[in-house]
Amino acid sequence: AAGHEALVVTPATGKPPVLRAATTNVERLPSLPLPIWKEYRLTWGLSSRARARMKVFRPTVVHIAVPDLMGHAAQRWAIKRG
Repeated sequence: AAGHEALVVTPATGKPPVLRAATTNVERLPSLPLPIWKEYRLTWGLSSRARARMKVFRPTVVHIAVPDLMGHAAQRWAIKRG
């Protein structure tokens, strides 16, 4: 949206990024596909680099799309920072 920036923290897929907006910041985390659901990428929470980028970005809203390890780590991060 006009006048708003986003920081997207997402599992890396090894494919070219879909997000192409000039104002979009993307942090890709190491991930592996699940054997029974290859479209889903499993991460191991938030990396220290992702946490550092989130701290600098200072989001006012944190949207968690999936309640997996990365989602729970992002939720804990957001709750800790109020």
